[in-house]
Amino acid sequence: LREAIKTNKGVIHPILLNKKQSGKYTVIEGNTLVAIYIDFKKNGTEGDWSSIPCIIYENLSGAEVDAIRLQAHLVGVRAWAPYAKAKYLAFLRDCEHLTWNQIVDYCGGKKKETEELVSAYRDMEKYYRQILEDDSSFDETRFSAFVELQKPKIKESIINAGFNLSDFSKWIHERYISRLENVRRLPVILGQKKAKEVFLSKGDKAAIAIIDATLIPAEPISLTIAQLAKNLAERLRKINLEDIR
Repeated sequence: LREAIKTNKGVIHPILLNKKQSGKYTVIEGNTLVAIYIDFKKNGTEGDWSSIPCIIYENLSGAEVDAIRLQAHLVGVRAWAPYAKAKYLAFLRDCEHLTWNQIVDYCGGKKKETEELVSAYRDMEKYYRQILEDDSSFDETRFSAFVELQKPKIKESIINAGFNLSDFSKWIHERYISRLENVRRLPVILGQKKAKEVFLSKGDKAAIAIIDATLIPAEPISLTIAQLAKNLAERLRKINLEDIR
């Protein structure tokens, strides 16, 4: 937020104030913004931080103040869906020709994550959209699969197994990958002959079941400590949020 305000030379949305009968002003919404302005002014940050845009109410009751805060925080502005966010980031990069550093300054986040979102958007538009019969079949909720696709070794494992990103898009569209986070399991699935065959006929759940069955023998006590550590590491990598809950 600090970097976005510094880059934009100010805030976009005004803060909300309540002017009391005594003539004093209370910040209803925007305390963090005020604190940032004060800090910038104190430290001599480049720019004019002597005033901040605001909307002033007069003599609001406690209930009215609460209503404004509840609306701002519990209702608030609806966040963009990941696909919509990535689409706009790609527009800034490809059409407005902003540098990665400029995009990060404006939008926040990390450069690597921003690059992954844009790459995922490009891949989804290029490969996923082309396999569909028409745009009405486009499902932007499948976008996170293409975000996972940007992780290390995923694309490489698909190519090495004799497939391409159009094949990957078909797997996503036809629900061969039921849980999109399982995209990160593709290197293991495609690297094991039996699991690969089952995946191409029955999907990721059946393939993962085969992989899980081969990790631990009937009598794990016979494994060495090194083998147990390897198996434990593999299972820890597979833990998802649902399992944690």
